[in-house]
Amino acid sequence: MGPLPGIRIRKMRREDIRHAVRLHGDHIGHSVFSRLGPGFLAAIYEGMLSSRHGICLVCETGPEVTGFMAAATDTRALMRDVMIRRAWRLLFLAMRSPGPYVRLMKQLRTTFSYFGKTRTREPSAELLFVALDRQYRGRGIAAGLMQSALVEIKARSISSVKVSVAQDNTAAVRHLLLRGFVHRSSFGFYGIERMLYVKTDI
Repeated sequence: MGPLPGIRIRKMRREDIRHAVRLHGDHIGHSVFSRLGPGFLAAIYEGMLSSRHGICLVCETGPEVTGFMAAATDTRALMRDVMIRRAWRLLFLAMRSPGPYVRLMKQLRTTFSYFGKTRTREPSAELLFVALDRQYRGRGIAAGLMQSALVEIKARSISSVKVSVAQDNTAAVRHLLLRGFVHRSSFGFYGIERMLYVKTDI
């Protein structure tokens, strides 16, 4: 399952959640989930692992977890599983997080508005998060994680998937185009222009 010698990609296990939390916090630190703290992030990934709609993979370089990817067969259904089943715990963790509570709650509401922006006539399956330690970038690992996620999605009898990226993330856009993704629409999110790409032939 690994894309390169010495690299292994496998399904995330419960004991890997701490690595996903670290990677998410370090490399996707702008997200409101990150700003709500590591406990909140851990609860989110626990929910993803336990949901039938979640797909979570990690990359091992030797004995170390150096990257991960999270995807969903149905993003809205996954978020319902995560948020409804853990609502009180997530609320408690959010209230304990650093930063102005009211502002963070508004940002969290904005985060969930994302699913309305990307759902119309688009695939339910989605590539959600990917993060790698910086020293392992440029080695084909992200491509391997994506391919492994697509294999998992296809194994569940799903043939199309979407992903959104920031408009100025030219490296990601180039990679998606090479992988057969097609630009479908654009939308604003947290003041950043994002582009939605769709692949219909996994």
